[in-house]
Amino acid sequence: MPTSGDEEMPDKGTDTSSTSLSSQKIPVVALSKVAGVGPIELLINDVIDFNFYPSVSEDIIAVLQELVKIYISKGRDIKAGSREIIVEKVIAPFLRIFKDRETTNLSTIYDLKASQLDITERQYQSKIRSCEATIESLNGKLNILCSELNDYKKDFKESSRSLIETTKEVKSLVSRATPSFASIVTRPSVTKPPVITQRGNHVLLLRPKKESTSEDNRKKVETALVSRNSPIRINRISKVSRGGLIIEAPNKDELQALERELACVTTIDDHFEITRPKKRSPQIILIGVPRDVDKERLSKGLSAKNIFLNDPSNKPLFELNFSMKTRFASNWVMTIDPTIYKRLFGESGLFFEFTRLRFDNFYGIKQCKHCCKFGHTTKWCPSAKQSLCTKCGLDHSVENCPKSFCINCSEHNLRQNTAFNIDHSPFDRNRCESFDKQKDNLVSHTDYGVSSGAPD
Repeated sequence: MPTSGDEEMPDKGTDTSSTSLSSQKIPVVALSKVAGVGPIELLINDVIDFNFYPSVSEDIIAVLQELVKIYISKGRDIKAGSREIIVEKVIAPFLRIFKDRETTNLSTIYDLKASQLDITERQYQSKIRSCEATIESLNGKLNILCSELNDYKKDFKESSRSLIETTKEVKSLVSRATPSFASIVTRPSVTKPPVITQRGNHVLLLRPKKESTSEDNRKKVETALVSRNSPIRINRISKVSRGGLIIEAPNKDELQALERELACVTTIDDHFEITRPKKRSPQIILIGVPRDVDKERLSKGLSAKNIFLNDPSNKPLFELNFSMKTRFASNWVMTIDPTIYKRLFGESGLFFEFTRLRFDNFYGIKQCKHCCKFGHTTKWCPSAKQSLCTKCGLDHSVENCPKSFCINCSEHNLRQNTAFNIDHSPFDRNRCESFDKQKDNLVSHTDYGVSSGAPD
């Protein structure tokens, strides 16, 4: 009787000899036609199916194969009927008795094995239960890690959407010449953009003291200068809001002479307030400010973490104008003092509380969404009572708009005899050359506090 796992009977299903025995099975269609041989071949197949120990099966099969050889070689000596009787009455019953005996013996052996449980097996069972407990614990930790990974994945998706929304919001605020906000989002820090030479700003602003039209005021100024036969050179006289005029001289000396000349004309001096318009201060846009931060908190936070944004008396050299909300953050437009513009673009960003904010130049160019023209908003549109196409600004419905057409570039071509491309939307700031002119004009009237010029 076996007392340990080492003495147990080998598993027949894993014995390689059983594989070779099964390959010896004879298909029914291949059975021999010799009298008495076919039944013996069927017995060989039965022996293979009985699943005896391989050595026993091989010995029995060898004996049966030897009998087959005798039947074939002594075919004339042994009658066909006798052969079949020998197989049916002697050999087949013997094999069945042998099979039944082995089945009974194996059953007895496995029953004896099942009744035995020594200390070694109990130790193995204890180790198995310990391993199963460890596996359950590891499965629990794995489930927790999978849950955390899913949360991180969701956070990454939300952050990606936030960056995409921020990029889309600010992309429409800059011109074709400035770097794209997609590149600003990916670059590690903000660097000073290239500069171009800023045009001279030799102009006088004439504001009428009483209500009048710009056309009447222009005729009055031209008549006064002609009557005095003035030698002063003038580049152009432009109309501005509320009946005002802008007179541009070619240089500083001509501007001073024009100012003295107009002061000597009583009708001009009594009718207008003559001043030299001040240049506007530059503006920048702060990107990605948390939405819960209000104007006062942002102003104090910037002043505290960026000392150069304050003057020696700790007065802020900037002013927060307005915010533009995105899906997950806000972008703030702020006006800065020209004296710190160059220093500002030498910094890698503006620090606020526990983060660093990116920024870039902001060009606040007004464009009406009703007539599509520059210089005013929809609220103050002079054509507000007219029904215009909001895609191109012409006199037809939106449904009948034939193709992309820029009314600003078209009118500029008529006025200035230019050849701007007009096959684009008036709101396409990457292709609209009239927008570039508006931007250049805005830059020329902005004081960037540097002699080398304004940002490109």
